[in-house]
Amino acid sequence: MRFTSKKTKRLIAASLLTGSLILAPEVYEFPFSSVAFTEVKMYMGTAEDYASPIESQDVAKLRAREKAIQRAKEQAGVVLRNYTKMQNLVVTDDEISTIASNTYQIIGEPVYERIIQNVSDSTVIIWKATVQVNVDDSEVWNWVNSQEDKAQIVKSNKKLQEAFADNSKQVDALRQRVKDATTDAEQSQIKSEFDKLDQEFLYLKKIEEGERLDYKENFQAAVKSYSEAIALNPDKALAYHKRGCTYTTLGATEKVFGVSSGSEKFKNALNDFDTAIAIDPNYSRVYGARGFLYYRLGKMEQFIKDVDKAIALDPTYAHNYIYRALYYNLVKKDYTKVLENQSKAIELEPNNTQYYMNRGSTYLRYLENYFQAIDDFTKAIEVASHPKLIGGCYYDRAKAYEKGKVYDKAIEDYTKAIEVYESNGQNPFLGYMGRSYVYDILGEKEKAAADEKKYKELYKQFVQDEKNKLKR
Repeated sequence: MRFTSKKTKRLIAASLLTGSLILAPEVYEFPFSSVAFTEVKMYMGTAEDYASPIESQDVAKLRAREKAIQRAKEQAGVVLRNYTKMQNLVVTDDEISTIASNTYQIIGEPVYERIIQNVSDSTVIIWKATVQVNVDDSEVWNWVNSQEDKAQIVKSNKKLQEAFADNSKQVDALRQRVKDATTDAEQSQIKSEFDKLDQEFLYLKKIEEGERLDYKENFQAAVKSYSEAIALNPDKALAYHKRGCTYTTLGATEKVFGVSSGSEKFKNALNDFDTAIAIDPNYSRVYGARGFLYYRLGKMEQFIKDVDKAIALDPTYAHNYIYRALYYNLVKKDYTKVLENQSKAIELEPNNTQYYMNRGSTYLRYLENYFQAIDDFTKAIEVASHPKLIGGCYYDRAKAYEKGKVYDKAIEDYTKAIEVYESNGQNPFLGYMGRSYVYDILGEKEKAAADEKKYKELYKQFVQDEKNKLKR
């Protein structure tokens, strides 16, 4: 059983930003033995959908299936909540719902039952669906471990569920109107409205499918789902935004590992972001996403223009301040502005480990304020959800101690980083690399040589493992 924390995206962040602002030098992978009492559990959900004869029965079946899945997910949420309490993990109810929504697996085929009832001279077709789903307890650890933008993932999940609920509410209201429709013209009009709501439902299902695939890092399949959503409704911005983000991830990953230049994926992403903005000029998240793509393409003035626009439209989204800090770091070399924006991100999300690492990296690499960097890395360790998930923090704090010439503390933290990586089944090459350097400074040549040899072996394996993942 593996515990994966969005390795690809975090590795991209580390590789692309060269240790400046979004520094994510480590990822984590947990064997079963490191987390107690995890297991895959099965949940059954049964639900009904009451359809009128003039609407699509295929979609009515899918609506019943969706309701059944929702009930199964709710059961899973109760169990996951109890599990987090047993493990003393701080996970909100909204996060539990998001975990269940993104990780459930349907077992076999849904079972349907069709029942026809005549009520007050009206025919009602009842579709009853029963589904079985699996949810793995270990997905809680994946969530806790992840350095992704969890607040945004939760928000996206809530908005999607709200959209499903609104669609269902409109369908129910339309079904009431069917009872009062007495002419062919009235029924034709209602059927047209049913068709429109059904298309929206199918669109939302494809968005949900794409988000689940993105969450599992199955990016090629996610692109396909978003493309199918666009085919259903090419006049909505959401699917273009989602697909553009996935293309950006694919392009960056291919470039980092030498699979390709990534240019084709970046071009596709830019086209999608442009289309989304043309449809909805006030869609703040798209400006931030397009801005970061411009950064990847080396178009820095377009990068900052889009990021500033995104912040103007939504000043509460913390990650755009990280993007703006990136611009002030790489282009303007204005570290006062860098710290100002990183601190704003921390103000908005005071428990975000990565943001403390970002600011700590600025103090460490650009201002040579090593002890302020140590304070930020220490805070990153403190706010992390679980002590075994913070190898990267120990590595960075070791680097700060090294630069501050507190070599005993540097050795201690590099060793701690190695222990965390190894105990959790993750490649510990960074820890060996750093400790080798400090041993060499201290004149302990044998230890330095041994660590250097180990680092080279592990790094070679690390690169090969990451390349292999891109071939799946």
